[in-house]
Amino acid sequence: MYPKFITDAFNDKDVISIDIIFLDFSNAFSFVSHDKLIKKLFEKGISGDFLKILINSLKDRKEFVSYENSNSKIYTINVEIPQGSISSPILFNIYKSDLNNCGKYSKLFEFADDSIIIKIINKIVTEMSYKQILTAVSFRK
Repeated sequence: MYPKFITDAFNDKDVISIDIIFLDFSNAFSFVSHDKLIKKLFEKGISGDFLKILINSLKDRKEFVSYENSNSKIYTINVEIPQGSISSPILFNIYKSDLNNCGKYSKLFEFADDSIIIKIINKIVTEMSYKQILTAVSFRK
C-alpha cells in the first residue's frame, strides 16, 4: 500500500523522521496565468497545431452569468483553466510542475490541486531545509 521508499525509511536506522506536507491549492484553477502555462507547455515540447488548439481553448474566453431573464456583462477571461474540462487537471499539473524540484530526498505525489510532499530526514541530510520546497510551492509569483 505504501510506496517502497516509505517502508524502507521505517526500516532504516539512519532515518530521523519522515515529514509529510499536504497541499490543497484553494481555487487553484482560477489563478493559472495563461502566458506562463503556454510557456511551460512549449518548454515540455508541446508545439504545432496541438499547442494552437490549447491556446485557442484558453485565450480570450468569454463568461457571463444568466439568471432568469437577466444576463450580466460579458467578461473576457485571461487567467483560469476551465473547471470540469478533461484536460484541466493535466494542464494544472504541467503549470505546477516546478513542485517536482522539491529536493533530492523528497517525493511528490500529485493530482490536480492536491499534492503530498514526503521528505525523508536522515542523519546525513539534517541540513536540508524546507526553504527549497517552499520556493517550489510559490509558483504563483
